[in-house]
Amino acid sequence: MNKQIIFTILFGCVWQIGFGQEDDKYTQLSTTVIKVNNYRPTISDAKKMAEIPSTVDTVLPKPSPAYLYGNDPVQTEFAPDSIQAATMKGEPLDPLYRAYVRGGAGNGINYLADAYVNALRSRDGSLGFELHGRGAQGLFTELPPAPYNRWNGEVTGKRFFKKHSLDFFAGYDRERLQYYGYDLSENLSNIIYNELTNQNEGDDAAIRNQFKQYYQKITAGAELKSFYTDSNKLNHVVALEYYNWSDRNVANMENNVLVDGSISRYLEAHQLGANLMADMNFVNYVGAFNHASNGLIEASQSNLIFGLKPTMVSRWKKLRLDYGANIQAEVAPIAITLRIYPHAYAKYNLVKDVIIPYAGLGGGLKRNSLNSISEENPFVWSSRTVLKNTDEAIRIYGGFRGSISQRITYNLQAARFVERNAPVFVNYNASQYNQGITRFGENYFIVNYDTLDVFDLSGELTYRIDERLQVVGYGSYSMFETSQEFEAWQRPSVRAGVTGFYQIQNKIIAKAQVHFLGPQWSKSYESNSDELFGNDGRDVYGNKLSPIFDLNLGLEYRYTERLSGFVNVNNLIAQRYQRWNQYPSQRINVVGGVTYSFWKD
Repeated sequence: MNKQIIFTILFGCVWQIGFGQEDDKYTQLSTTVIKVNNYRPTISDAKKMAEIPSTVDTVLPKPSPAYLYGNDPVQTEFAPDSIQAATMKGEPLDPLYRAYVRGGAGNGINYLADAYVNALRSRDGSLGFELHGRGAQGLFTELPPAPYNRWNGEVTGKRFFKKHSLDFFAGYDRERLQYYGYDLSENLSNIIYNELTNQNEGDDAAIRNQFKQYYQKITAGAELKSFYTDSNKLNHVVALEYYNWSDRNVANMENNVLVDGSISRYLEAHQLGANLMADMNFVNYVGAFNHASNGLIEASQSNLIFGLKPTMVSRWKKLRLDYGANIQAEVAPIAITLRIYPHAYAKYNLVKDVIIPYAGLGGGLKRNSLNSISEENPFVWSSRTVLKNTDEAIRIYGGFRGSISQRITYNLQAARFVERNAPVFVNYNASQYNQGITRFGENYFIVNYDTLDVFDLSGELTYRIDERLQVVGYGSYSMFETSQEFEAWQRPSVRAGVTGFYQIQNKIIAKAQVHFLGPQWSKSYESNSDELFGNDGRDVYGNKLSPIFDLNLGLEYRYTERLSGFVNVNNLIAQRYQRWNQYPSQRINVVGGVTYSFWKD
């Protein structure tokens, strides 16, 4: 404590003494500057090296290794263990079955059968076989028996090569039907029917044979196609097809050979192409016959169509143009006719994939054969069917297509075209062979040809949600102007339909189809018909066929991935409609059955 007091007193004395001193030396400083001489700044000389730089090329000696116990290196070896190469595994593929069968039966002794056998996945190609069968007993009230069945099978295959693929097929088709178009409730029809069947009274098989018809067709073909990725290469397609068609007892027969080839190559933004075609048709009738406007039709007929179609496709951003010409020559026994049709098509992606306007111009010959005509109307009388090719002199069309969303697509089109030698179907007793003189042949159809000027409006709308739901609707309205006939007989002006399916958890599949055909007219010379149209030497009448509304429903339940059951209901509203005059359809038809897949990989 005493030490702290003493230290404090000494520090205070020293502080006072320091501040109490005053130095006159610093308070009386002078600011006078004495000049001795002018100031001359100088810089001393730099010291430079006298040596000149040069490159020294020196080879360093390689040191020799020195070993403690000798100068010989020790040889060593190392062999790494070998391991198996790694492999990348993709997602597992769904198992496939080589075979699939479906069979069912229903009311009216209807049946169906389908079978498929296919090779499994392969990089080299594919091979498959399919068989289909449909049949019905065909019992109607006040109509003759109408049994029907159709069986067809086909073998198809594909082979892949390095830069080509080869497709081939061979098939057989047989259809059995009955000309049952006699209304037995009408006295005149009943009389004709009895006249034809009295000679076979009591023999049902013989009666059916009076009106029985068979169509059979043997087909074969192949196509070779290249797929060069180099734009300098010339891609090509060559196809060959053949069929032999005949009716009951091979009374009438037709052979057709079609050779088709095309080549294409890119030149910058343009694609050049050409198509060469030869369609050769040979017909043998059971005998020669006379036709009013064509004279004598020989028993053997041949008709050839040759075509050359050079084209160019050009693309500029959103615009695509396809233009060229279609040159065709028709070779008939009495003349050779050369025709040149324009070919043009343009589309513009106005709003990316949403609105795509397009327009086109074209024309060409369409082959009419016994095969194509009997496929369209199976109740045709082949032995009296004259064959002429339809000449579509000009076709102008345009429209809009696109997608409203990822689920909805549409296509709207308007077209105007002229068809020369367009086929229209009339009953035999309303034809030039029998102008209403008797009812004989009223259950047969023959073909008349006329020039049709057609204006057509059509549209299609598709709605799809993945694999669960798909609905497709279509419709068309056509206006016909005829040249010789008073009406485009048996051609409806309105066609529409909706098809769709809905899948629930891959277990239940519901299907629906609605088809609508507007009213159509059939030709007649009978005064008690619905409407008088005019006179072609005799008064021409028409019978109006009611619109067709066909509703079909189907339901399938998949019990397992291999086994399922189904039920189909056709013509649900039980309408006895007539697509062809005097040929009413069967009312409601119910078919149920099972499907089964087997022969797993």
